Order: sequence, then structure tokens, then C-alpha cells
Amino acid sequence: MTMTQKIILLCGVIASVGCSTQQKVAFRNTVPIVGISSPVDGTAWPADAAIQFQGQVSDKQDAADSLTIIWESSIDGEIDDDAADSTGLLLFNSSLLSSGNHTISLTAIDAEGESATTSIDIVISGGGGPGAEGAPIVSLDNPADGAVFLQSEAITILGLVTDDEQDSGTLNASIVSSRDGELWSGRPDEFGRVELNTTGLTVGLHTIRLDAIDDDANRGSAQAQIEIMADASPGVLIEEPGEADWFWNSDTIRFEGVVTDDVTLAQELSIWWSSDIDGVFSTNPANPSGSTIVETVLSAGLHTITLSATDVDLNETQYTLWLEVRDPLDHDGDLDGYTENEGDCDDANPYTNPGAEEICDAHDNDCDGDVNEDDWDDLESNDSLSTATDLGRIDDGWIFSSGETESAGITLHSEYDEDWIRFDAGDDWGIDNVNIDISVGSFPHTGFYVVELYLLDESSTVPVDIDTGSGRLSVQFEGDVWDGGEDDFAIRVYADTWPGGTCGRRFEVEIIDM
Repeated sequence: MTMTQKIILLCGVIASVGCSTQQKVAFRNTVPIVGISSPVDGTAWPADAAIQFQGQVSDKQDAADSLTIIWESSIDGEIDDDAADSTGLLLFNSSLLSSGNHTISLTAIDAEGESATTSIDIVISGGGGPGAEGAPIVSLDNPADGAVFLQSEAITILGLVTDDEQDSGTLNASIVSSRDGELWSGRPDEFGRVELNTTGLTVGLHTIRLDAIDDDANRGSAQAQIEIMADASPGVLIEEPGEADWFWNSDTIRFEGVVTDDVTLAQELSIWWSSDIDGVFSTNPANPSGSTIVETVLSAGLHTITLSATDVDLNETQYTLWLEVRDPLDHDGDLDGYTENEGDCDDANPYTNPGAEEICDAHDNDCDGDVNEDDWDDLESNDSLSTATDLGRIDDGWIFSSGETESAGITLHSEYDEDWIRFDAGDDWGIDNVNIDISVGSFPHTGFYVVELYLLDESSTVPVDIDTGSGRLSVQFEGDVWDGGEDDFAIRVYADTWPGGTCGRRFEVEIIDM
């Protein structure tokens, strides 16, 4: 039976008394368990002996290494506060205890603030302890007890040491930290003054003690507890652009950020902007208000942008974001699955790309550089004089005689297509005369076509005859018997007005020798 079931049953039996089933089970926190195994209670130690302190802590609710730990001496104050390891073991060495009878206590505090303390007594010999008869008189004037310093901050320790039986300048003195050990040893000046400037003490609580020992081994001490805090890392923020923004690789991108620090002036922080693709693109310092502004162009790709700031104590903070920089030639503007770098010859037309079907129109639909290639004839590509179809010599005899040459099935496949045909008339000076009649067609009456005849021996830019219109077109040339340079000819055929409809406009060329 569960606790709730028992409560309900009890309420049913004792109905007259009244009962609520909304019972709460209270959480009871237990205090930690602490123990000191070294040094042994009641033992005596010589002055400056390296004493090993060992303890064990545990807690039923909290992990051992999460407990707050304080070791204290009844004479020297706090001597250690390092956390236990995961098994609860505490271990440290100290040779800094003053002479005298010490009560050493170990305290453990859990997350609920519950604490437990245990203690032992030990004796440190080697002369009279603080305040012993004939001991030096020691005062610690700086730092003040309870003072707090940044780790990077310089600390001035000032003290005064006097003795009734010998000159102050002959005393042996030392300044000791409970965390960092001996910071200084030597003799006071003739007036008994001791001064030490130090920096970089370990972060945490320190008991700073000034000791003085006279020639009779009498010891005098004064101490103050201070706290050393870590210099905070800089604050860093990228304000512009925003996370996941995108730009073209031709855009000048404006980057804006803010850097701050608790110790270092903003303009003295070492800062840099960088991209994981293009590397560092600015190391210019921030202005006194901490503002940093950079304008730059970045390569195409997904960039991780970092703004980093480092203070004088080499504490570094970074802020990162990612953005995209696009190459327009890698951007699929018409969403047809192809970019310009992937062969899309018209990225504004979703029906024009390397995967499209070539159809009968005036466009290169499949981006292969050809228009309406499915309607090409066997003579393509003959769209220029340099690629003209060469019929060779059409006059095989010594004397040019009557005859004809035909080329059928030629096609104009678009309004931009033109066909060139060249031939050799075989002109012979003084014997043979070249008279040519060329018939081309027939062409649809819905269009307007052009046929031009060129004598290449004289010009490749000005035709010697031209005919235009539809149906069947013809051009002629009448030669000079005494001119033997009338050999090479070319015919150019094209549409001046395209009739539309189908793309294959077939025609034939007939060359008649007269």
C-alpha cells in the first residue's frame, strides 16, 4: 500500500476528525560529514615544518566536490579553501603556521547552507608565538582586512616592525600568503618599515601575514584577509549584420560591433574581425566608446564571422555568427535547377536551361549554343563564308559548257539562320567565258527571303547580284571572256522576314552553266 492509499484509508476511518489528502512530503537536508586524518590531534611540529593536512568530506544530497571547504587556524585564520576531489579527499601542505598552540578546524558547507565542522589541536614550536613576552611588535597597515583586488591589480603591502631589545633593521621578516606561500623575506629598514608591491596573486581568499623573528626566536605577526578576483574577460557583441543574413560577392558588407572591458580601455583592446573562409579582414582598434566598424567584400560561401577582443591580461572573448555570400553566377534566379555556372544561358527564363527540350522558336532552349538544331540540314553549320559548304569545281571541261549542279534539301531553321555555298566556275582566260544562272527556292509566300551572289575573286562583301521575295529566286552573272579571274563564287541565302510556324524552311540551289 502506498503512502497516499494509507492517508485515504485513514481519512475514511476518522471522518469526524477531518482530513486532507493533499499531504506534502517534506525534504529534509542532512549536514555534511567531515573528518581530519592528518595531522594527528595533539601533535607538535617545529616552526616552518611542511605539515600535510588531509581530510575527508561527504554529503548525502550533494556531490563531495561541490561542497564549500574552509580550513582555519585559531592563530593564522583561513589557511586553505580548495574543493575536495570527486571522492571527497582534501589534501594540501603548509609550512606557514605561526608558532603557538593552534586549533585547526575543517568546515564543509552544502548547497542548502548547512555546515559541519571538526577540529584538532597542534603545537608549532620555535619561539614565542604572537604576543609572547619579548616578541617583536608587528603591525600590518596595508592592505586593509577584507579588501578586494583584481588579479591584474598591483597590491602594496605595508607594515611596521619594532622590538624592545634590538634594532628593527636587524630583525628577520617575511610576508607570506596562505595561498601563494612566501612573497618576500628580508629585513625591515632602520625605522622598521616593510614594503612590498606585488601583483598576480592566485584568485581566491588570501591571508596575508607579516612575520618578524628576533635573535631569541621570538615571533611577532600581523595579518589581514583579502580576496583576489579574476580580471573579467572583455564583452563582445556583433550588432550588424544579423545571423544568417546573405549578400552578393560584389556587395560591400558593413560590420558593426561593440567591445568593453572592466579594466582595459576599449580603444586599447586588441581586436580582430575574421572569416573562416577569407581569414582576418581587420585589426583596427575600437573607438573610445567601444564601437568597431569595418566594411569589406567577401568571397562566395557560408562564412563564420568572428569578432575577438583581448585585454591587457590576455583574457579573450569571441562572438561569432554565420552569413552567406552568394555568387550571382551560382544563383538559380529562375528556379529551374540550373545556375549560370552550371550552363543556364538565360537565368531569367525557367524554360531555358541545359535540361530543356529544344523547340521551334528563336531561342537556344537547351543552352548548347545552337538554335533549332533539330531542324538543321546536313550542310550545317554553314552560317558564314568561312564555314560555307564548298561544292568544288563545277566546270570539269577545258571549255565551260552547258550543264547544271543541284544541291537539294537545304534548310533555313530560324530567322537568324543563313546558308553559304561556294563553288569554283573554272574560268579560263581567252578561251572560256563564265555565264551563270542560279535558281534558289522555292520559298513560302508568307515570308520575305534574300539570295545574294558574290564573285569572291573581286569582293566578299559586295554581291554581284541579288534577288528578294518569295517563291523561286534567281541571281545571274555574265563573265568577260578576256578575264581569267572569274573563278570563285559564293551564294548567301537568308530570311529578311521570317514567316513563323515550322522552323525547317527547305529549299534547293540549282546552278546552270550557260
